[in-house]
Amino acid sequence: MKFFAYLLEDVEKLNLVEIEKEPKEGEILVKVKSALTCGTDTKMYKRGHPQFPFPSLFGHEASGIVAEKGKGVGFLKEGDEVLFPISSPCLKCEYCLKGLENQCENLFEEKVWGAFAEYILIPKRIVKNSTFKKPKNITFEEGALLDPLASVVFSQNIIKDLNLKVLIIGAGPMGFLHSVYSKYRGYDVYVCDINKERLKIYEELNFKTIFSEKGWEKNYYPFDFIIECSATRNGFESAMKLIGKGGKICLFAGFQKNFYLKFDGAKLHYNQNLIYGSFHYDRKAVLEAYDLISEGKLNLKKIFSGYHKLKELPPVMEKVIKGEGLKFVINP
Repeated sequence: MKFFAYLLEDVEKLNLVEIEKEPKEGEILVKVKSALTCGTDTKMYKRGHPQFPFPSLFGHEASGIVAEKGKGVGFLKEGDEVLFPISSPCLKCEYCLKGLENQCENLFEEKVWGAFAEYILIPKRIVKNSTFKKPKNITFEEGALLDPLASVVFSQNIIKDLNLKVLIIGAGPMGFLHSVYSKYRGYDVYVCDINKERLKIYEELNFKTIFSEKGWEKNYYPFDFIIECSATRNGFESAMKLIGKGGKICLFAGFQKNFYLKFDGAKLHYNQNLIYGSFHYDRKAVLEAYDLISEGKLNLKKIFSGYHKLKELPPVMEKVIKGEGLKFVINP
């Protein structure tokens, strides 16, 4: 089938081009109903990405309707509404066998990529392991949140404590998903950012917000759990100042390569703190994210900052770069 899709040819150079794809055995071709802007796409748009050299199809958070299917896809039929993550582990490599599915050596050999398009191809492994029928009670844009929400769920699954005082540093779209999920888990949630307009979104949902001006940390110590979503040195340094005894810090946002951080080793030792990174997700987190979305357990509506047609993507990306809104919905 021939259709139009955005091709990122170089930094900040998007072109809408006609491409052709047909589903092979085990694959499905999905008519995109909603695609979402994302931080990973934004970084790729601004500076490129080592995993996706130019030129590259663009976008990865989407949901839609099965338009065509290859041989051997028995549980889906044309016309089914579906949601899916961007990847699934091979279950054969060294890391998969250790239970580290998110570190799978072959994770992105089969991937969902090219959401900003009329159609998107879903590879065999993802069709088999992690493609779900969309419940009628949720919207397509909510279904497109499966991938980012799975990464949030995965990152917090290490925390088993109850009644925690939680700080989320960075009020962007991932900070939003962390906030609503942390609230669902029963935590006392604070959100901080340098963007007052973004904080207003959280205030409307009755989150405690902090405008992170100079010296703000001295008024809020200590926190039990801090999720760093800004990928900045200042964000990490604030987390180290604010973490209490026995507290844990999750480095959730992706730092640039060779981005080194400093911390007080004595504090880490004597206060028995844990600093950990979190990347991507496993199948368990995807399933939990699907259940949360399909059962309407999270208040997700406020994350959507506007709706646009496919041809309007370039100006939407400029809004994203300026820090406007959270997630914009592209409806082809």
